[in-house]
Amino acid sequence: MTSEPAWKRTFFAERGEFIFYEGELGTAVYFLATGSLRLLAPDEATEGVRLYDTCLPGAVVGHVAVMDNEPQPFSCLAAVFCEMFFVAKDVIVQACDLCANEQTRLNDEATAIRAAVANGEGPPPSPMANGGEASAADEAPAPAPAHGDHEPSSAESVQGTRPRC
Repeated sequence: MTSEPAWKRTFFAERGEFIFYEGELGTAVYFLATGSLRLLAPDEATEGVRLYDTCLPGAVVGHVAVMDNEPQPFSCLAAVFCEMFFVAKDVIVQACDLCANEQTRLNDEATAIRAAVANGEGPPPSPMANGGEASAADEAPAPAPAHGDHEPSSAESVQGTRPRC
């Protein structure tokens, strides 16, 4: 039996469970294997949150805060049961030190995502966008989160689905 490498860990999240909250420091990068995630951004107009993006298997989340060493720009919520793999921040930083081009690309992507969140826009185009459709299970609303500051409005809909967030 083979085991996971020391730098990678499997992580499971139940429907409605938050992976991280907006404002928290980034400690890991998450790679979504199964399920779907919702990224909830602050909405100053309503003083609530809005659906920023929906992530499908193959998505990478958490990298924005890890790459620019700033707090998370949005909260990440499991829309359905999810299996993810996470890699700790120190491992990601070491890997980027070995690959300057990837570090530059990730830093540029982090800057674009922060700008889109701040401007109340949707996610910027992704080089890995596949134009895929969300399944009915992915579109099913998650239960109301326990953390009241991050409860999505009933008017939100799943949009902009793609594997990379």
